[in-house]
Amino acid sequence: GFLKSPRLGFAFSGIGKEFNYETPPIGMSPGSKASSGFPSAFSPSLGFSADLLNDYNLRIMANIDLRAPSFADLEGEIGLGISYRNMLNLRISAAESLYDIQKKTGRSLWPSITISGSIPLGSKDPQNKGVSAILPAFGFMPLYDSLNSFSIGAQIAWRQHDMSPPEVKLELPPSVGGPPVAYISPNDDSKQDKLEIPLSVKDEQGIVAGWLFKIEDRSSGKVVRTITEQSDLPDRIDSFSSIKKGFGYTKQNVPVPNILDWDGRDDEGNPVPDGTYIVSFHAWDDLGKTNANYDSCMNVVVDRSAPIVNAWVLGSEQLLQGFDVMIFSPDGDNSKDTISFRVQGSIEDNWKYEILNENNVAIRTMEIKARSAPRDFVWDGTDDRGKRVPDGYYRFRLSTMDPAGNTGYKIIGISDDKSDWIVVDTSRPAVKVVADKKAFSPKKEGEAGGKSSFRIKMARQSGPPPAMAQHLLLSLSDLVDVILLEKCFRMDSIEQALR
Repeated sequence: GFLKSPRLGFAFSGIGKEFNYETPPIGMSPGSKASSGFPSAFSPSLGFSADLLNDYNLRIMANIDLRAPSFADLEGEIGLGISYRNMLNLRISAAESLYDIQKKTGRSLWPSITISGSIPLGSKDPQNKGVSAILPAFGFMPLYDSLNSFSIGAQIAWRQHDMSPPEVKLELPPSVGGPPVAYISPNDDSKQDKLEIPLSVKDEQGIVAGWLFKIEDRSSGKVVRTITEQSDLPDRIDSFSSIKKGFGYTKQNVPVPNILDWDGRDDEGNPVPDGTYIVSFHAWDDLGKTNANYDSCMNVVVDRSAPIVNAWVLGSEQLLQGFDVMIFSPDGDNSKDTISFRVQGSIEDNWKYEILNENNVAIRTMEIKARSAPRDFVWDGTDDRGKRVPDGYYRFRLSTMDPAGNTGYKIIGISDDKSDWIVVDTSRPAVKVVADKKAFSPKKEGEAGGKSSFRIKMARQSGPPPAMAQHLLLSLSDLVDVILLEKCFRMDSIEQALR
C-alpha cells in the first residue's frame, strides 16, 4: 500500500515510586488540585508509525499514539513529520484526552509545531572522532484557552551519529561520451548471456537494511525487472504472527551479492524484447538513508540477432564460367594471378578475413577493426609472411562478432568433395598430340563431294586438376577447327600453331 516501513511499538513507563511528597500523589489521582511536573506513573502506551514517502532528499512520516496515564485517562495523538536529508525537520502533532473532553477543560485543538535541524561543525574521520554538530530546535504548543508554551534549545554532539547512507561501488563498463553501455545476447549460447556487475556495499556505522536493483525499458519507461533484498521486518501488520515477528525483530545487515546479474528476463520469467534498458541501483541503511548515486547509472543493450554476413567469388575472376571449382594461378604471368571475393554484411565493429588450408589452418588473415560494413577482399595467393602458398585446395572465411557476442560467418569451400573449394594451380600442363596422318585432303582428286578424315589424339601427361585439363582439351579442339577452316592441312603447321 501507500504506507512504507510500518512500525508498531508498545511501552510501559513510570514503573517505580513516583517522586512526590504528598499523599495521594498530586497529578496521579483524578480530582487532584495541582499537576505534577513528573510523568504519570505506571502508564502504558501504544504507537504506530509509517513512512508516506522516503527517498534520498525527502521523507514524510505519520504516527498515531495512544496513552493511558496511570490507567486513569486515555490520550490520543496524531502527528506528521517532514525531513529534508535529516538536516531540516518539521513536526506537526495534535493531542486530545478523554478527561479534557469530559471536563471541557478548554484544551486547545490547535496542533503543536516543532522545527529542528542539524548543523555540522566538522568533517567525519574514519573513526568518527572529533565530529561535532549543533542540533537546534524550536517548539510551539497551544495549551488551554490563551495559554501557550514555547521552547527553544540546542544540543551539541561531539560524536555525531551516522548521517551518511551506505557506501556503494559498482564496477561499470568504460564510458565514452555518455553513460556506460553493456551488451548481452541472452540466447543460451554461453556467450554474454547475462549482465554481470561487480558490487560492493558497506556501512561503517550503520546497518545495510536493503538494496534494490532495477531494470527499466528505455523506450517505454516500464520497469521490467526488480531484484531486491531487505530486512525481514514486516512491511504490513495483517496477523498476530506479523506482530510477534515485529516485536522479535533485531537489526542486521542484509545479504549483498558480490555480483549483480540479469539474464534478460522480466519479473514473470519471460525474455524481454531486444532493445536498450536502463540500470539503477539503490541501497539504504536502518535509518532510512538511501544511496542513490547509481540511479540510471548505465544502459544495457539486449541483442539476440546475429550479424549479416555473405560472400562469393566474383565471376570475372573465375577461370571457368559454369564450374563450381574456383581456380587461379598466382605465378606472376599476369593471367589469373589473383582471386577476388565480393562480400556483404551488416555494420559491425570488426571483420576478419581468413584463407584456410586443407587442415583448416589460417594461412592468410586480415582484420578490420572499425565500425563499418565489410570490404571486398582480393587474395594474391600468398600467406601472412608474403610467401606464395603451395598448389592445392583452400577455403575463404569471413567472420565477425557484434558487441553482444553474436557471431556471424560465411565460408566458401564447404563440400566434402571440394567441388566448391578454391584451387591454387601454378603448374604448366604437358600435352602430347598425335595425328594418324601427316597430310590429307578433304576431297579426293577428280571427285566432287568426296570425304576424308583427319584424327588427332591428345593426352594430358601431367598438370592441373581434371577441370583444368578438360578446359585445355576444349581449347585445343577449337584451335584445330580454326586450322582446318584455314586449310592448313600439314601436321607441322598444326604443331607450330599449337606451340
